[in-house]
Amino acid sequence: MIEYGLNKIGEHARIFEPVTIGFPSRENMDKTDFTGSIIGKNATLRSGTIIYCDVIIGDDFQTGHNVMIREKTSIGNHVAIGTSTVIDGKVTIGD
Repeated sequence: MIEYGLNKIGEHARIFEPVTIGFPSRENMDKTDFTGSIIGKNATLRSGTIIYCDVIIGDDFQTGHNVMIREKTSIGNHVAIGTSTVIDGKVTIGD
């Protein structure tokens, strides 16, 4: 796993390589102490997943392969994001 920024990953997360968490947005590109991502308990992040900074994800979340979730996105509990999906940022998805 590649991490940027200050991330919080919940218990029992399953993260398959390669996964990137907290990828910097333009305004954070040259910083190291910016807010990363928060990922809830029991997450499954499949290979190729990229999650940008300023993303908040609830419990029991999962991705298919090659998912990209851009900055300032909020995702609730019990959500599955399918293979090769791009969520282009500033999006809210409920439970």
